[in-house]
Amino acid sequence: MLHLSSFTFGVVCGTIGCWIGIGFAHIPL
Repeated sequence: MLHLSSFTFGVVCGTIGCWIGIGFAHIPL
């Protein structure tokens, strides 16, 4: 479900950079 959370957050942010940052922050977690 972490992937879904990252994707949703990325869409809300509307910025690829933010999406990558959130994804990288959730991957190790």
